[in-house]
Amino acid sequence: MKKFLSVFLTLTLVLVLAVPVFAAGSTSDNVVGYSADRIEKVSDWSAIPDIMRYDDFAKNPEAYKILNADGLRKLIEVVNLGDTMQGVTIYLAYDIDMTSDKPYTPIGYNRSFEFKGTLDGQGHVIDNMKIIPHGHDNTSGSIGGGLIGYGLGCTVKNLILGSNVTVTCTNKKVEGRLGGIIGNMQGGLVDNCYVLATINGTRYTGGIVGFTDSKEMETVQNCTFGGTVTDIERGPGGILGLASQDATRVTNCRNTGTVISQSATASQWNTIAGGIVGRCWAADLVITGCINNGTVTGMTYAGGILGAQQIKDAEIVDCINYGTVTTTHTFSDADTENGILGQGAIDINVTLTNCVDKVGQTDPTLSTVPTVTPYYPTQAEIDAAHGKKEEDTTVTEENTTDPEDNETTASNKDNDTTESTDKTEAVTTGSSADDNKGGCASVFNGMAVILLTAGAGLVFVKKKH
Repeated sequence: MKKFLSVFLTLTLVLVLAVPVFAAGSTSDNVVGYSADRIEKVSDWSAIPDIMRYDDFAKNPEAYKILNADGLRKLIEVVNLGDTMQGVTIYLAYDIDMTSDKPYTPIGYNRSFEFKGTLDGQGHVIDNMKIIPHGHDNTSGSIGGGLIGYGLGCTVKNLILGSNVTVTCTNKKVEGRLGGIIGNMQGGLVDNCYVLATINGTRYTGGIVGFTDSKEMETVQNCTFGGTVTDIERGPGGILGLASQDATRVTNCRNTGTVISQSATASQWNTIAGGIVGRCWAADLVITGCINNGTVTGMTYAGGILGAQQIKDAEIVDCINYGTVTTTHTFSDADTENGILGQGAIDINVTLTNCVDKVGQTDPTLSTVPTVTPYYPTQAEIDAAHGKKEEDTTVTEENTTDPEDNETTASNKDNDTTESTDKTEAVTTGSSADDNKGGCASVFNGMAVILLTAGAGLVFVKKKH
């Protein structure tokens, strides 16, 4: 009997210790690109105020939640009226349907109104959103376009942009820095994001980030692009368009989409394309552990990982190209390296370490790329989950006013942020894989408790006799 009890309790203890490992989901360590397993889920939403209550606070709380499309419009409004959200985390609580007859201006629409906070998508989807950068019709200068136009030291993570999101600026008179997540990035981090959008720009266009523009460290990691990037004049990239300053890191990212550089006329430097990074002027660019599965087309230079490196040195480590890479024009100094690097300028050192071109072969890791199916519950479901006692989310004309209508902010007069006329739009999300894992963990924990209780009972009975 003693031997039986010893074995029984030992097996029960092993079961108890094994449950947290199962529930945590450690597969993300081996996934290139976006993975839902990396997300630290919010377990209690009650302590986080709805961003629709923004005007109720004299000083920002440390966090807000976005419950619906009106909440995302509110975030666009408050940042573009001057609150950078520095030190504040914005969480998406649901998938967001941004259907509207008019396009939206990015969050942080110019250099005077940059976004400096943290946007944590919690694995949720923003879809049906047409984004037109502020200044898209200017006659000169640079503009930033994406969900965030200008981000200064900000963090964006765990966010998905659906296949019905578009970011567009085709005015050749301006330097359009367009990206799905951030157009113009100055320092900061983009982590674990997935973009399926269509991005159509003139120069420096990227699937995740358009342009890195700071000597501070800028990092794009664990991201997947599966949409289409088209650039008229310069260097589009599946993940990053142009690394223009020092200390840029692109790590563990994947492109499964289409990258096209096209122009009416081809010159040596204006039609470059890269599966991961379009082109680079920066020193200390390091691209590590990235995979290109997408189609890359340039008129002059094209690379499965990097389209062209100019001015400064760069390093590409542990990267693989499976995608088709083609050019329509060839120049004499082209330095193609096995589908990895399109062009390296004279006297520029691009170090390739453990990089392989496997074009035409099947990538076994493609099975880890998730599909995206947004779920938009009714407003009644949202209310039931979050209740009315915490906040009043009634939308009024005052708290959805376009920033350009606020006459007290002179620099915002040209801001073309727009609002949907449907103030009762219902939105977002259903159960996730994480929820299912949590359910399984609960079952195993319950079984473990029962077994331990039974074991203790047997010990008690044995002692009694």
